[in-house]
Amino acid sequence: MINATCKICGFEKTFEGKYAGKTFKCPNCTSPVKIEKIVPTEETKVENQEVINQPIPATNIKNESKSNKSIIVYSIVFGAIVFLIYSLIIFNKGTNDNTTINMVDNTASVNTVKPEDYWQSQKGNNNIIYETGYYKKKYIGSEYGNIYINSDGSESANQYLNDDVIIKIDKVENGYGYLSYVNSNSIQSYGWVKMEDLEKAEDPNVTDIDIDEAKNQYSKYYNSILERDKSNIYDLLSNTFENYMGKTKYTKDEVYNDASKYMDRWKLISEELNSFTKLSKNQFSYSKRITVVKVDDETIERIFDVEGIIGFDSEMKINYLNDIKTIRIN
Repeated sequence: MINATCKICGFEKTFEGKYAGKTFKCPNCTSPVKIEKIVPTEETKVENQEVINQPIPATNIKNESKSNKSIIVYSIVFGAIVFLIYSLIIFNKGTNDNTTINMVDNTASVNTVKPEDYWQSQKGNNNIIYETGYYKKKYIGSEYGNIYINSDGSESANQYLNDDVIIKIDKVENGYGYLSYVNSNSIQSYGWVKMEDLEKAEDPNVTDIDIDEAKNQYSKYYNSILERDKSNIYDLLSNTFENYMGKTKYTKDEVYNDASKYMDRWKLISEELNSFTKLSKNQFSYSKRITVVKVDDETIERIFDVEGIIGFDSEMKINYLNDIKTIRIN
């Protein structure tokens, strides 16, 4: 760039170098002003040389970039070749070294599981929860219902269940149920049987209960709960419960105490029975809507839809009570 100065008024203006030697009219005093050519000095020569040489570093950068890319590519290829050679060496060493454990070395000392043994080991581990109670064989034939000495099926008792027998399972472990019964030949059998070979059966000692009687007993129980009538509640409960709210072997005292703890906090206001259906000789399903309020603050109200199962013993006492599904409405 060239600075031109008016010699009359001192006005200054900057022009590009291509206008050197030309004349312009001063806008301030209208005098003609010549744009003088710049005489190069040593300093300007250096500056001009730097300007002239500016494109050269760009070219060098491009060449350097290409060179760097080439180095990177060659490095990657070289590294891949080295890795491949190393892998082949290790592989050959592994296949020739008798101390190395590998899938095809039959002499290696490894813990192996045969497919059928693995399949057996998964029995009873499929998240199925087996309950105690009465059962019968699911399939006919001596290959089903084998009795074992241990609860893992590792040692057979050389006995099996008859096709028509009903047994009581008193304990369940690892998918095996413990039984003790006397067969038709008066021979006592005891041990463990696979629960997956069995299906639920009705207690042969249970009386076939009329649905209306059962429904009436059910209503009496909840009316007694509403009134907190301990005497009536005790009269309606069996001495031992098969199942109470998911818990087994409960006594009537435990059932009442458990219910009392709830009633100390929540007061049952209403209980509306929507359905009552017979499931077996002595068990029935129910669905109902209950309304409760908090004992210490009756402005707090809760409404629930409940589905469950109730069962009775031979004396029409409640021995099974389980709310299996509860949905809060409000």
